[in-house]
Amino acid sequence: MRDRASEREKFSISITYDVIVTGDLEKAARTAEQWTKLLPRDPRAFNALHFTHDLAGQFDEGLAAMREAVRLEPTGLMYLYLAETYTALGRFDEARATIQQAEANHADPVLFRSLLYELAFLRNDSAGMAEQLTGPWMRCAPGVTDEAQSSTAAYYGHLSQARELEQRAIASAKQRGANDVMASYLVNAALVEALFGDFPEAQKAVKDAGRVTSWGLEGTAAIVWALSGDTAQAQKLADDLKKRFPEATYVRFGSLPAVRGLLAIHRGNAQEGIENLRANPSPELVPQIVVVYVRGQAYLATHRGAEAAAEFQEIIDHRGLVRSSPIGALAHLGLGRAYALQGDTAKARTAYQDFLALWKDADPDIPVLQQAKVEYAKLQ
Repeated sequence: MRDRASEREKFSISITYDVIVTGDLEKAARTAEQWTKLLPRDPRAFNALHFTHDLAGQFDEGLAAMREAVRLEPTGLMYLYLAETYTALGRFDEARATIQQAEANHADPVLFRSLLYELAFLRNDSAGMAEQLTGPWMRCAPGVTDEAQSSTAAYYGHLSQARELEQRAIASAKQRGANDVMASYLVNAALVEALFGDFPEAQKAVKDAGRVTSWGLEGTAAIVWALSGDTAQAQKLADDLKKRFPEATYVRFGSLPAVRGLLAIHRGNAQEGIENLRANPSPELVPQIVVVYVRGQAYLATHRGAEAAAEFQEIIDHRGLVRSSPIGALAHLGLGRAYALQGDTAKARTAYQDFLALWKDADPDIPVLQQAKVEYAKLQ
């Protein structure tokens, strides 16, 4: 259709196609850059450039583009995207100031509820989080608040509560006929179960999601199968990813190397696993926190404490990107295990204590928590 469209529409169609269908973020960014040069007063061009940079983890470049988009068109959505980028960069005060400026310019406050909830979480402000979950706007976002609260509950190890909230979000999506949304919730639930060590539940949830068609969800599903020990299913999805999405940036530099690395380690070939894990020539290309976490876990499995510590510290240092994902809490446990491998007992104890403090009220029967307590006792 783009050959029959205007110049502006051609750019938009091409970028959307590369982001959603092929997943080639580098190509999408090049197209967006051309758009800004040809139409330098078009706010959509700079918004597209920001979007492609942010997806590729190039947040400083995305910030510059979004500032220009807001200058050209100061709408509520433009302010939201700018605040999101500030948050990803860990510049939380500037994110809040951006939202306040938008509301002063009469932007719809509903737009910012989800981000304000995350910002309150990052400040450990439970009252602020609760405030964002009240009001008539919630009727406009069925399931969204349940999903947000489920992630928060999982972050603190409240797995039973997280499961209940996740099921409510899934039921809401099913009732609306939003099958893609329902599949994404199920894959997210499967990932949490796999990370927490309940592999039968992880496999059940990823099966319930059915055949996922997007490169992002299929990549996460492959990681779930690999983490939960079903190497045949993980290999099947990895082969499908390679065949269907040969140009996708996240697949080439993220999910596929992660899955291949885990599979190689399962086969007892540690060196091959490490080579796959190091396949990404530029870490900023894939800001998928789950991939960073999987690399850390694989380094632990191959007794490479220093490399594992670097991966887990990367997660801890980027709270604005991780937000309420339970990986943010589990990274402290991973860091403790990495320090223990290196023989640094003092740092290992501190990291374990940080994790156990976050999970002080966690459900006691979570496998990863039971393992952590045994490991920590041995350090004493």
